[in-house]
Amino acid sequence: SNVLGPDVIEEAVPGNIRRAEHFVAFLRKVVEHLKARLRTVASPTGGVTSETPLAFLHRMITTTSLEAKPLKFAHSRLSSLLRTLQVPNLDDFNALCDVADFASLVATYSEGLPRFAIIMEPTIAGGPNPGIQLACLDSSLAIAPLFKRFGSASYYSC
Repeated sequence: SNVLGPDVIEEAVPGNIRRAEHFVAFLRKVVEHLKARLRTVASPTGGVTSETPLAFLHRMITTTSLEAKPLKFAHSRLSSLLRTLQVPNLDDFNALCDVADFASLVATYSEGLPRFAIIMEPTIAGGPNPGIQLACLDSSLAIAPLFKRFGSASYYSC
């Protein structure tokens, strides 16, 4: 993920998710938590909700007993595992990659001013299924790689 800081990318993966079977169990808990949150949103008493990454992370940690630090490494650990296993068709794992990216971003940007909002809706784009969206509130996260690559840029507005 391009918006993860170099400190997260270069830091050693926590020991409790180094072994493949531990990491898979870890991701299973994350997926089960997300499914439970979506069931709540889609219930008759549910509705559209918005949370800060800190609030979302706090609820995830208290309901799953997961730790925040390993969540930061979900993206890099899944990428490493898929490369190690030499998975021929990575498209089969797009949904799991999205979950790992989501977990990494929520854990990485949970402190300080909210840079993201987590929006949970009973239906996404008029479809029948509930969904979770990660809305970026800080445009500097998206534009930083552009400035890093080109040094300067001109913006034009019509």
